[in-house]
Amino acid sequence: MAQTELKNIDRSIRLSGRSLEEQLGRRTVDIISTETITGKDYYCLHFIDETIVTAITIANDSLIAADSTPAALIRTYAAGTTIFLNVTSLTTTNGLVIGYYQTQ
Repeated sequence: MAQTELKNIDRSIRLSGRSLEEQLGRRTVDIISTETITGKDYYCLHFIDETIVTAITIANDSLIAADSTPAALIRTYAAGTTIFLNVTSLTTTNGLVIGYYQTQ
């Protein structure tokens, strides 16, 4: 393989990595397990394991029927589920969640 091709591949990998950082929280995440988290500003929750959510609060700008604690979101989430909402607090009783947020 020519040196120019190797440089192009390397550049492509670096750009892809930066793109993923932008998509996946800009390196700012919380790992949540069996606890209550408050005062956050998550834009994405990814459930790694099956997780029971017993309380959740979303910011008013999410515009879900003007309800900051929609009952439909309090349930068991299957492993691999991802939700995109502005979540400000979360309580789980089991499982594992990654909460993504953006630093200022």
